[in-house]
Amino acid sequence: MWKLSAVEITVELVGMAFIAYCIINKMNTAAYISVAILVVSLIAMSFVLLKNYYQKVAYICPNCDYKFVPELKSFMFAAHTPHTRKLRCPNCHKKSYCLETVR
Repeated sequence: MWKLSAVEITVELVGMAFIAYCIINKMNTAAYISVAILVVSLIAMSFVLLKNYYQKVAYICPNCDYKFVPELKSFMFAAHTPHTRKLRCPNCHKKSYCLETVR
């Protein structure tokens, strides 16, 4: 996962440098095309990272200690901190910050 993150950051930095070069040299068409390609590739890489992360974690409810895997949509849009995510427990149905753990 760290390798893919490093690749994504590298692609972003190289892409932004190329776009800046195109703007400085008044190559507007190339800059627009580069922005489109960069945005599409970053969205694709971000989705791969998200899916990879989702497949490796589960959550523990602080109220009933039930271990569960949330739906992908709930996982994606839930408020979170580095080690918790605000989810509704399927066992006790309380919404709280659940502790993240490895599957």
